Amino acid sequence: MLLKDKDYIDNEYYVYNRRFFRVIGLWEYQTSLKKLVYVCTINFMIVIGLYQQIYTLLTSERNLKSIAKLLEITLPTLCFGSCYYNLLLNGAIMKKILYRIKHDWDELANKPELIILKKYAYVSRLCTVTIAVFFYLYIAFLVFPSLISNFRYIFGAIRETELVLPITFNVKNQMRYYLELSLQCINISVLCTVGIANYSMLIAVIQHACALFNIIIWRVNEKFKKQSHNSCRPDKKVVLAEENEWIIGIIKFYNNAIEFVLCFDLTNTEKLTNICYVIASLFVIYAYFHFGQKLIDNNVNVSQTL
Repeated sequence: MLLKDKDYIDNEYYVYNRRFFRVIGLWEYQTSLKKLVYVCTINFMIVIGLYQQIYTLLTSERNLKSIAKLLEITLPTLCFGSCYYNLLLNGAIMKKILYRIKHDWDELANKPELIILKKYAYVSRLCTVTIAVFFYLYIAFLVFPSLISNFRYIFGAIRETELVLPITFNVKNQMRYYLELSLQCINISVLCTVGIANYSMLIAVIQHACALFNIIIWRVNEKFKKQSHNSCRPDKKVVLAEENEWIIGIIKFYNNAIEFVLCFDLTNTEKLTNICYVIASLFVIYAYFHFGQKLIDNNVNVSQTL
């Protein structure tokens, strides 16, 4: 996927989207070798992280609690990994979408419709910042307990440390422990950044599509307002020519908006991936509700016994 500077929207509303895409390597480097190394490194980290989590899932204890806890990391890895590969495989479509957004901004630069574009772009920028904050908070809450346990272990407060993943680990091998902990932290950070880049761009694209449809509505309303306030009747041929040109412009703009929406239509593979992710997420939610209710029931039984 080669995204050049000219393909991006060079304004304040999409600056964060561009930065996140640069972080995950989805732009054109000065040399193709550098880009290849960068993308291969990210793919390697995704594959290694996914292999480790699936292996742990297959070899861990067969109880609902451990499986649900492991799925907290395995599911995002599968989801964000598929997002990254989808961006790589659909580079041409992504370039077309970005070019269309940039073209719309350039075309409406000196027109009153630009206010509508800015309104929806502001919402997408706010959503991008919000998604980034919550994703990185997720990383912090996931990694922070392991780091605290590590410091407590160094100062002799505890005998064992806990990795990000719930796997049995021999803490006597310190080199392997710190390597494992570092790899897990890096993998989680990279995957979350991929998720931020993907979902924030999806929101930006959807918001832009909404802006295009609202521009059509605004133009229609403005046309009828002008007609209602226009008391004088010019030549009939001139009126028909203007009306014809206006209708053609509206239809053309609407067709372009529909074409833009169809660019990011989901494929069958993406639909299947999303369905699997939703089902597995519901399983995790059910597991936590089940254990929570079980804890409440046991507490009630103890109270009744006493």
